[in-house]
Amino acid sequence: SADGKRIAYTSVAVGAQRDSGQLRVEIHVMDPGDPASDRMVAALPGPGWGIYDWSQDGKTLAIGEYVSAVESYLWLLDVQSGEKVALTPERKTGVSYHGASFSPDGKTVYTSTDRGSEFRRLVAVDLASRKTRILSGGRPWSIEGFHLALDGSKLAYATNEDGESRLNIIDPASGRALPVPQLPKGVISGLAWNRQGSELAFNFSSAKDPTGAYSLDMARSQVVRWTVPDTAGADPAKFVEPEL
Repeated sequence: SADGKRIAYTSVAVGAQRDSGQLRVEIHVMDPGDPASDRMVAALPGPGWGIYDWSQDGKTLAIGEYVSAVESYLWLLDVQSGEKVALTPERKTGVSYHGASFSPDGKTVYTSTDRGSEFRRLVAVDLASRKTRILSGGRPWSIEGFHLALDGSKLAYATNEDGESRLNIIDPASGRALPVPQLPKGVISGLAWNRQGSELAFNFSSAKDPTGAYSLDMARSQVVRWTVPDTAGADPAKFVEPEL
């Protein structure tokens, strides 16, 4: 939870068969400092349920229902009552949603979806009207991952552009792009803001560099590597950049 006092987790009974009609995914909430506080919020049918985010007031969880690689849905789960409400009520094969983050005021959920598009786009869903605002529609590339700063002022996301990742940071309220330094050709994953929203952590790997942990200092527009690369004795100078 945003205040750090509770965790939410999923569990499946030991021995449950994935293809069994009786399989349930349980969502639990607990104070990690008090194991006795553990309680089940809901038991959901089928294997494809996961938790995405807490609302900042700690009352609601955004959860995902995975059906297949081309079909998934988003739900809002009341932490107290266990009641769930469909955020994406339209049941339609060929539409999928990946990830979900609440805005600080709890009025908006950010997610990525291929609804109405060949590619996954970053969108903002208004919880009152269920209207969708497209945030990354200008370029025809799929969203690989995103992360919202705790104060809601910045939204970082990575796009897959012909197999290479491109880092983008926007003001989610206006959609205005913020300056980002040019990164080498490679793949980005694991986007995560610090609590102040001043530094963005991410993983980066390329044909010339093994996967490492990095961060982007927004004030200085400087990228810092936090891990030492290990090439197992190979000479990185001899590695070859891929070409399309």
